[in-house]
Amino acid sequence: MMTRKNLPKNLLKALQLSMCIGILFLAISCSEDDAPKADNVEFNMVSLSAAQEVPLISSLASGTLMATYDKNSNKLNYTITYSGVTPTAMHLHKGAVGVAGGVEQEVPGPYSSGMTGTLTLTATQETDLLANNLYLNVHSAAVPGGEIRGQVVTENFVVLSNIKLSGKQELPSNSSTATGVFSGLYDKTTKKVTYTVSITGATPTAMHLHKAGVGTNGDVVVEITGTSGTTAVFTAAQETDLLAGNIYFNAHTAAFAGGEVRGQVVTDNMVIFSNDANGANEVDPNASVATGSFYGAYNKTNKKLSYVITYSGVTPTAMHFHKAAAGANGDVASAITGPFSSGMSGNVTLTALQETDLLSGLWYLNIHSTAFAGGEIRAQLIK
Repeated sequence: MMTRKNLPKNLLKALQLSMCIGILFLAISCSEDDAPKADNVEFNMVSLSAAQEVPLISSLASGTLMATYDKNSNKLNYTITYSGVTPTAMHLHKGAVGVAGGVEQEVPGPYSSGMTGTLTLTATQETDLLANNLYLNVHSAAVPGGEIRGQVVTENFVVLSNIKLSGKQELPSNSSTATGVFSGLYDKTTKKVTYTVSITGATPTAMHLHKAGVGTNGDVVVEITGTSGTTAVFTAAQETDLLAGNIYFNAHTAAFAGGEVRGQVVTDNMVIFSNDANGANEVDPNASVATGSFYGAYNKTNKKLSYVITYSGVTPTAMHFHKAAAGANGDVASAITGPFSSGMSGNVTLTALQETDLLSGLWYLNIHSTAFAGGEIRAQLIK
């Protein structure tokens, strides 16, 4: 019997080489089976919301797109979930964040939450998809132009869409009637924001991104040059602030050197509120000369409403959030605990019903005093 010891050296070496090649081939095969294929692009948990629609609309509907694109077959396999909307049509449109564009492909019905399907893209559509220039639009009878929308991007990008700019978000708030919109896409690889900004009713002398939460002023982080472009590179700390909602856009003018219009730069997972508080907003209105401002940020994930409240000319005895539309009185929805001081901050966790009321414009801040026990100044929580 021939054993390993009496095998010819050349034959032994050949057998050893064959075994090594076999083991290597097996390892590579296993690795290829287990690893994601490079030709597949994953679009996980793309958010669909009214906050991304252009022009911006008001709707509590929401949804999610999950998709995989195969570069070899040019097929986009998708799953779409939604709530609060009855779709009449769905399309893939061409357009960057903050831009409305034409239809590229119809997403065929019948429509139901959790629906799945496949679209085959052209070469041009593939280029647009991979350049973040396609979005899913869900149309309805109530909003034919689109009730919820989501930019089709990978998890490497953060959509910052339709950031409303106003003087009421400034600290202190001002009486400017100027308005504006900031939209952007943050790239986690390059650490830059590609942005567009439009301002009506004001001529900026400078524009910046600052570091601070709502109702707080902060230092300049990045300069914004022009109405569109790409920012300088964010540091790791600046990226953390941006993703936490602690960066705001500020447009300075000759009339308002400290800032005429401002907007908190957040994803559609956060909703920003700002408004003035005064006696004229009370029901019935009063002649108090006291004034104030409410600044708020609602996080849909943890259901927390964080706020900053400023005031002057009033000594509060109590503060509450009440439920009612503007022009009507309502019951207390949540008490705000003291001690009370101008610039005070805090947060409150909302129930599902309270969230719906808040996002529907049915919450207001009421500041009570000895002179006006029913409320001296009031601010409707508006987006």
